[in-house]
Amino acid sequence: SLAYVKNPETNHLEFHLYDPKTPHSRRLVPLTNSVMSILRQHKKTQLAERLRYGNVYNDMGLLFCTELGGYLSPRNINRKVYKLVEKLGLPHISFHSLRHTFATRAFENDMKPKAIQEILGHSDISTTLNTYTHLLEDTKHKEMSKLENMFSIK
Repeated sequence: SLAYVKNPETNHLEFHLYDPKTPHSRRLVPLTNSVMSILRQHKKTQLAERLRYGNVYNDMGLLFCTELGGYLSPRNINRKVYKLVEKLGLPHISFHSLRHTFATRAFENDMKPKAIQEILGHSDISTTLNTYTHLLEDTKHKEMSKLENMFSIK
């Protein structure tokens, strides 16, 4: 993970790269074909930037980086998310909220809870189910309609 740390000598914030919290945090996340296609296009754009900037480009092997190859600022990522959310007319959400959205939508689309747990990297299924999945009102109604025949009067 990447974190801001204040350098006591210069009193400036610096980026520091840390190992994940747990060994389980380092994992492979399967992606859909459409996401892979977008990432392939992104890599082409990144290669063009690398060629355009030549020796100035700092190739750190990052998939998501500045146009010069450096670390993205978490603050700038959040700003971009906020602007996109506003442009789309959606309620204000944080970048981290996208994990909750993923879990909820995956659950609503009948993805197995164990698969959602593994993708999110949770060590305990209760974290996934109790913290990261939120049922929408229409989903509650849809689920309750499954009981219709059980209580029907003939």
